[in-house]
Formats: sequence, structure tokens, C-alpha cells
Amino acid sequence: MRRWTLAALVIFTIGTGCGGCDDDSAGGLLPGIGEACGENDVCADGLICYNGLCSVDGDGDGIPDDFDNCVDVPNPDQADTDDDNQGDACEPAVVDDNDGDNITDTQDNCPGVPNPSQNDTDGDGMGDDCDDDDDGDGVLDTDDNCPVVPNPDQADRNNDGLGDVCSDPDGDGRTDDQDNCPDVSNLNQSDLDNDGLGDVCDADRDGDLVDNLSTIAPTSQTPNRKTPTKMVKVTPAITTPRAAKCAISTQLVCMAHPPVSSHPRSSGASASRRATRTRTRTRS
Repeated sequence: MRRWTLAALVIFTIGTGCGGCDDDSAGGLLPGIGEACGENDVCADGLICYNGLCSVDGDGDGIPDDFDNCVDVPNPDQADTDDDNQGDACEPAVVDDNDGDNITDTQDNCPGVPNPSQNDTDGDGMGDDCDDDDDGDGVLDTDDNCPVVPNPDQADRNNDGLGDVCSDPDGDGRTDDQDNCPDVSNLNQSDLDNDGLGDVCDADRDGDLVDNLSTIAPTSQTPNRKTPTKMVKVTPAITTPRAAKCAISTQLVCMAHPPVSSHPRSSGASASRRATRTRTRTRS
């Protein structure tokens, strides 16, 4: 009876197989390594269906060995606190690790302070978590207005408590020490006259000693070099009739008089005076 039962089980297994499996593999038995499988299919012992293929899962945690950060220790969560690609479940115990950060004291840049990141900004061999001067600029972190950016001069132009080398009040991505308009956002740092002052905050963008907003009469102009804020107005030469009289003050004022000879009354009076002088000389 036992023989008939075993035979029937073998026939049933061979006959049914599994949906989506490669029936040609292993004589029609469950699919083997690398063979196609469906989401709910069962692969051969020690294998799981992963991304459509039967893959080895030695520890049976549902993660194929090729992707498992602890191949021999079940850890479906794949936790890896120190990001060293070795799961916490199989991370070897660290000997001589007084601060418990999983770094041996001989390799730890802060052996008495937990710092798994081992950050060391100034590269002095002492981790930031236990270094009183992270940036190595000679100013203690507690007094440093830029604790992770070296600035021994502690320059702070606007007294906002942040050093110029790490402050960007206008939010244009340039710190004050590199920004030609530290209080006005200007990403392109355009400086037309190359005077070190960006165009967006320069009252005289073109450097001609005339403020950008000045309004001056439309006449030829040249800067008065002795007094930069004053402009001298240059007036072109004016050609007028012989009897024209022009006076120039802050504005050009021309008062033209018609020639004397063209005025009828003036001509008659002149002729009368000449005749009188002639008669007087004759009598004499």
C-alpha cells in the first residue's frame, strides 16, 4: 500500500508541475536556479522566485543571496546602520570599542565619543564630535562665527553673527566674501565697469561718474573731473545774424534783434541826423 501511495504522489507532482515554471527543467520538476517563475510559483528547495527568476536564498529570509547583506543570517529588514553593506545582523562584534560606535578604538578618531560617521572637517585626525575647533582656524567652535569654515579673521560685515565666509543673506548662492552685491541677489555677478560693485547695487553702473538715475538736458556732456557729481554743459557754437545778441547762463537764451538797417524808423532817423549835421557844417 505504501508503494502505491508513493507512486501516486510522484505521478501527481510530475503531472501538475507549477504554473509559469520551465517544465523542461530537471525533468519537469520545480524550476531551478535562473529559470523563469511567476509571482506565486514555487521554485526548487533553497530557491525563491525573485524578479521572475528562481534565485538562491541560503538563509531563507526572502532576499536572494545576490542582494542579501547577510547571506547566512536571516535579516529581511536588511538593516545596515553604518552603511558598510554588511547588515547589522551579521556585523562582527567589535573588540575594544569603548564608545560603542562599532569602530575599534585604534581606528576611531573619537574613541571616547560615539561617531560612526568619523567626520573630520579639518583633517587633523580628530573627529568633529570631539574636536573643539572643527575647521582648524584657531578659533574654538563655541566662539567661531563659522565653525566648519576656516575664517581666522571672523569678518562679519553686517554683524549678524555669521561670518562672511559662511553667510549669504541675499540667497544667491554666494557667500558675502565672494559676492559683489552681498545684500542684493545677483546670480550672474555682472559688473559692467569692473569696479568690484555689482551692477544691481552700483549707483554708477558704467563708471562715467554720473549716477544711473540722473536726468540732464539733452546736450553734449563731459564729466567735470574735479567735481565728480557736477556736470559741465558744453554748448555748440552758434551762428546768428550780425545783429543777434546771445547770452548763455544755465540755459541757452538768445535774443535776436533785426539789423538796424532793416528797421524803417531807424533808417529815417539816421538820415535826418546826417542831413542836420551837413547843414550845420555848410553854415559854418
